[in-house]
Amino acid sequence: MDWFERLTGFHEKGYAETRAKLRVEGQELISLVNGKRYNIGTFELVSLQELRDRVAAATIPQGHLRSSIVKGDIRDLHRIPAYAGALIQVAM
Repeated sequence: MDWFERLTGFHEKGYAETRAKLRVEGQELISLVNGKRYNIGTFELVSLQELRDRVAAATIPQGHLRSSIVKGDIRDLHRIPAYAGALIQVAM
């Protein structure tokens, strides 16, 4: 069983077959197989400079926020403790 099947309750196949087993309601992706719901957002394709500008303009009450470009195998990156809680956007 792979990660997709653990989340949705079914094995990912072709686009149409997979799409038929999922539904989007507002900001949630819903598996029609196991009923699990996942929050989703809007995909944006912005430059690293735009991300840096947004961070600079943001009111951040505490902590530290940074953005960077990291190259590597995404499976390995998810295992790095320093990235716990990080948002990782993948480009291919």
